[in-house]
Amino acid sequence: MNQVERPRRISGAMLACAIAASLLVGGWITAVARVDAGAAIPWGAQRQDTVGGAKLAVATYLSYLATGDADAATRMADPEADAECGGFLSDAVFAKAKEHISEVEVTGAVQDGDTDRYRVSVEYVLGGVDYRAYLEASYWKGWRVEPMTRALSVSAMKIDGGQATLNVSGIDLAVDQGSYCDWAAYPAIYQLNAPSHGLVVADPVDLPVSFASDEDSELEVSLDGRYTLKSRILSTVESETVDLVDSCLTVEGLFTRQSGKAPCAPFQLYSGKSDVTDLRVEVLEYPVITLTGIYSDGATYSADGGEIRLSYSAIDTYDKAAGVKQFTDVEVDLMQFSSSYAVTFVDGELVFGWPS
Repeated sequence: MNQVERPRRISGAMLACAIAASLLVGGWITAVARVDAGAAIPWGAQRQDTVGGAKLAVATYLSYLATGDADAATRMADPEADAECGGFLSDAVFAKAKEHISEVEVTGAVQDGDTDRYRVSVEYVLGGVDYRAYLEASYWKGWRVEPMTRALSVSAMKIDGGQATLNVSGIDLAVDQGSYCDWAAYPAIYQLNAPSHGLVVADPVDLPVSFASDEDSELEVSLDGRYTLKSRILSTVESETVDLVDSCLTVEGLFTRQSGKAPCAPFQLYSGKSDVTDLRVEVLEYPVITLTGIYSDGATYSADGGEIRLSYSAIDTYDKAAGVKQFTDVEVDLMQFSSSYAVTFVDGELVFGWPS
């Protein structure tokens, strides 16, 4: 982290006004105005691609970042982010960042030999910490500035058939783990929170994104492991499990062989009985629900245990000669094996993923 100690300087909010007033370069004091990408910068010299021009271009760019103007910053130094991974760079997210850079100062610029490229040094404050950074500015029919963006590694677990969401500064961003694109963010302090659907909660987490150079390490961004399921959702999960159990307490659900992925497979009795009739079932205890994972847009859980009491008539396949027998008040385990399930949140609705 490039941190420096230096005297107090102009605030980010006043930077644009200072740029618009005057700039001293090589003995020239020249009135200037804000410039957009590719615009020729008015300058008191014959050539526009000068050290002073590079410093002014970078100062203008930093004024956009200091005021949370992502659209203007992107026009001047396009990061070329993929649409599905450019959420942090959007005007909606960046404008609502918890804090933008401030006290910005362009401290120097060095030309790269006889080329039209310049290495510009700057200093700024973010989160009460002083930083030094370096940007490249180049001139060809107008100024272009190296994007002041930090690479991010954004992750959010997704349940099959569901989606993954990361809420940044109050804006829900879809996280497509299959897109393999590069995330990036302008320097600022962002706040990560649970998605706006309100089905899970999480304590807000501040994400400080600083920038020193294009060689900065990638920042890890995730809220996985921090989510808590709303209590009413857990109650609904338990209620849906009870409904599933009740729907399977039939001759077909308990005594007819099914594939291991069928919804009633965990309750199937391998009892060697056939031609079952007059079935009566009493639930003594429903399965215990255990949450195994809570994510931005869903949860996984297991169902274990439970007990039922059965009375029925059937032929014992191991003693067919005896004909139909009566079985009364037979107590058996409800869950023949532990089973995993999932619930996903789709457009504010709960969708249960029973095996199929």
